[in-house]
Amino acid sequence: MENEMDPTDLQTLEAEVTALDEEISELDQQVKTEKTIHGGSPRKRRRRELKHLRHLVRDEYLPRKQKYRQYHQLFGD
Repeated sequence: MENEMDPTDLQTLEAEVTALDEEISELDQQVKTEKTIHGGSPRKRRRRELKHLRHLVRDEYLPRKQKYRQYHQLFGD
């Protein structure tokens, strides 16, 4: 069977979202305590990248993967 129908992939993606949330909250705390940096904070840039990845996984990849899995159950191969 193809890898895209593996239920552990959904669990892995959900675990990745949780890990991203934790890292984002750590960066939030660090950004709050740091002084203004000319040229932009590398922590803020990293946080923006992580938020973008979290959005992609949570709002696009997970629902799409769940739909594929549902369609596969309904229609088979």
